[in-house]
Amino acid sequence: MQSIALIKDIFDATHEITNGEILELITTIKKELELDDYLKKVEITDYSKKFEGKYLPSDKSMMISPCRIYENFFRWVNENNYPLNARAISRLYNLFVLITIYHEIFHVLQDKEDAESRKFDSRGILLHESIEFGRRIPQNTSPYEKIIYKMFYKLMLMERNAESESLYRILLLDEQYEFLSDREKRYIINELLKTLSYGYYNQKNCLISPSQIYYSIRLKQRQYKYIPFNENYDNFTKLSWGMPVDKEILDRLFANFNKNDDIKKLLKSK
Repeated sequence: MQSIALIKDIFDATHEITNGEILELITTIKKELELDDYLKKVEITDYSKKFEGKYLPSDKSMMISPCRIYENFFRWVNENNYPLNARAISRLYNLFVLITIYHEIFHVLQDKEDAESRKFDSRGILLHESIEFGRRIPQNTSPYEKIIYKMFYKLMLMERNAESESLYRILLLDEQYEFLSDREKRYIINELLKTLSYGYYNQKNCLISPSQIYYSIRLKQRQYKYIPFNENYDNFTKLSWGMPVDKEILDRLFANFNKNDDIKKLLKSK
């Protein structure tokens, strides 16, 4: 795939990814995934206080804010005492940009899947509920919806799924094409585990799931009761959509934190 060649070139280079390279990579991925009907416009914005990347299903547009990505990236580097080596810093920033690109691409894929092959099982219901909300952002959301989206961003099912999918996609691509360093790979795994486990809470010996919390926040507890959750999905799908899972799955993920192959097997098992 041409997108892989571009990614490898970006990580082989000694500079931070340019706006032109960002646009070329998005355009290439868009073509490979046949997203022309769902992504009509891609824009690099100078600076945004609100987002690193944004996909608006309402007008099929994507915006990327490299300055905002760099701001959050630099904050993370300082908070985590990342080695201040110019080469390592450039590569890690490029990785942050790549995660953002794939995150937004997965929003486009969510839109496409719901429009073209909507299903009525648990995953299909969660996807439709999420993307229906996303299609109304920002013009047609109520003040309450705007507040909960801002305050509970990480609990929005479409966001946790896009973040999980983007991190996992990069991890799988690296297994095949080997463009990440060990430290960069460890960062991806760490962020993936944090994203997948976020929103699961123990309450009176019962594991509360992110999807349950999401529906409560949306004031849709009654609808949630009718979601079947009885399909044989793999653990990654369940966790990425915040479905109910056994606590043992979360415990085993963190028990195998330093074992990449074991984590992969666990996520793909049912």
